Amino acid sequence: SIDADGRPLYTAGAVERLHGHLGGEVLVNFTRRPYFNAATRIYRFRILNGSNARIYRLGFAQGDKLLTYRIIGTDGGLLDAPRDVTEVFLSPSERVDVLLDLRAVPAGGTVLLKSLPFDPMHHEAAGEAPAADAASAAQAGHHGHHATEAVAQAPGPLPDGAAIDLMQIRVMHRVK
Repeated sequence: SIDADGRPLYTAGAVERLHGHLGGEVLVNFTRRPYFNAATRIYRFRILNGSNARIYRLGFAQGDKLLTYRIIGTDGGLLDAPRDVTEVFLSPSERVDVLLDLRAVPAGGTVLLKSLPFDPMHHEAAGEAPAADAASAAQAGHHGHHATEAVAQAPGPLPDGAAIDLMQIRVMHRVK
C-alpha cells in the first residue's frame, strides 16, 4: 500500500502477518507504474517476486497478443536449454531469468509486462463460493488494458489473481 505522499505503507494485521499482505499497488524496482525505454533488440530480464503473498502469471503483451519469450534460468540456476513460453507463474520469493526479443516490435510500439488473470483457488473448500470482487477483477482482465487500469486504480488491495499491468516497455528506436 502507498500513503498520500507516495511512501510505502505496511499496515498488516495478525492475519496478514501470517498469510501475507495484498496491497493496492504493485511496485517494480520500488517504482509505481514504471516504464522502460527500449530498442529493437533482445533483452534479458531477471524477475524476482518480492511480494510476500501475491502470485503472478507473467506474460509480455503487445496489444491483445501475448509474445513468446524464453526462460533461461530459475531459482535453481541456468536451464540446460531455453524454454519458449507465453506465460509463467511466479510465487513469492521465486525468480526467473528470461530473454525477450523486441526485434519485431516497430519503433513507437509498446509491450506490457503483465500479470495475467487466473483463479488463485482460495475457495477450494466444498460449497464455498468465490468472492465477487476477485471474480469480477479476473473477468475485467479479459477486456484489455483499460479494464486492468480500472482494477489497478481501485482503492484497497488488488485481488489475488487479478490482471495487473506491471511495466510498460516503450520501443523507442530500431537498432541497425
